[in-house]
Amino acid sequence: MLVIQILTGIFLAMHYTPHIDLAFNSVEHIMRDVNYGWLIGYIHANGASFFFIVVYIHMFRGLYYGSYKTRLVTQQAVDFCKND
Repeated sequence: MLVIQILTGIFLAMHYTPHIDLAFNSVEHIMRDVNYGWLIGYIHANGASFFFIVVYIHMFRGLYYGSYKTRLVTQQAVDFCKND
């Protein structure tokens, strides 16, 4: 998943012009004139959304199962041993 994001991002960056007056036209050029540019752009956009969904699921799973609590107790035990 991350490899696809990197590859599509590099491809899109090769055709993108980061200038305030040309940015929109550059995206329009990618979507209309570059071969399969529309497909690569949509793969990149949907991949980014999917990546954030996976990150949020991972965060909420940790909150649901309380995995942050075990780390806190372990860290407190380590800190207690260091202070003695």
